[in-house]
Amino acid sequence: MDRLDFRNNHPEEIKQIFQEYNFSQKKIKNFIKSFRISSINNIDELKGIRDLKKIKEFLPLTFLRTENIFKDDSKNEKFVFSTHDGYKIESVFMPGKSSSICVSTQAGCRMKCAFCKTGLGGLNRNLSASEILDQVRIIFQSRIMPSRIDNIAFMGMGEPLDNIDNCRIAFEWLISRWSYQLSREKITFSTIVPKYFTKFLEWNRLPNLAISLHSLKHDLRKKMIPSSPYGFDEIKEFIIKYNIKTGKQATIEYCLFEGINDTDKHALELAEYLKNIKCKVNLLNYNTIVGLDFKPVPIEKLIHFKEILKKNNIPVIYRKSLGTGINAGCGQLG
Repeated sequence: MDRLDFRNNHPEEIKQIFQEYNFSQKKIKNFIKSFRISSINNIDELKGIRDLKKIKEFLPLTFLRTENIFKDDSKNEKFVFSTHDGYKIESVFMPGKSSSICVSTQAGCRMKCAFCKTGLGGLNRNLSASEILDQVRIIFQSRIMPSRIDNIAFMGMGEPLDNIDNCRIAFEWLISRWSYQLSREKITFSTIVPKYFTKFLEWNRLPNLAISLHSLKHDLRKKMIPSSPYGFDEIKEFIIKYNIKTGKQATIEYCLFEGINDTDKHALELAEYLKNIKCKVNLLNYNTIVGLDFKPVPIEKLIHFKEILKKNNIPVIYRKSLGTGINAGCGQLG
């Protein structure tokens, strides 16, 4: 399915090829730096990299094609890309004091969350590691600012842990000291806790973890997130294992829907569930999607919900979705 691309291999494997052909650390860094900052269509367009011809056969490339870019008044941007086989994916660039890139990991999604536009058409296919990385490369190169990448969120189209092997390779490239050199503290995977969570915990190095919860009623969560087979005891166990392995808190994503999960009782149930877990709550408001019947809550109700959590000693933030005017907010991609 995937065309060959050197970024579909673990960076250490490619580094070994460089070293076998006597490339120094400096030459390796110069290659990666040039590749990151140069807008190229093929490897021959890279300038100033001596002896590159010797390993050219190991460096094929498959690029995404930029189909469109939408920008709002706050300079948030949604990029529409097409893959080599014609699937459309979307990514989001959010500027600011700390700029962020939100990447997609699948063309479509098999999770079928009731409130998310991406899953309405089902899953077309997984994206390769190179297609995930190319979203970062193109957005980075197309921006005068930032001069560096601050944060990357695997929160776009698709479920990252449903494409776990390719996402792991992309993650390793992003943190590699001879690639983007991002801190893993700056990379977040957002998941609904699918069956691959145990495999995720086996990684030597782990990104930040955000878990979509949205309800503590089994029937309601199953209706909202039909592809998550896990019960709440199992989800809690996964979070605690992540805490122990990394020493880091997890983020619990809780999106409010009017008349569904927004009462004082819901807030108190959430506080009780999280009271002994090392975590923070990222409180979201539903972003309207044409054709779906859900509604966001009034901001006053959201603030009230947040205050209940705070009074019960649950760390909580309200993150206003960016880019909703260009359908780039949470749940609107696709």
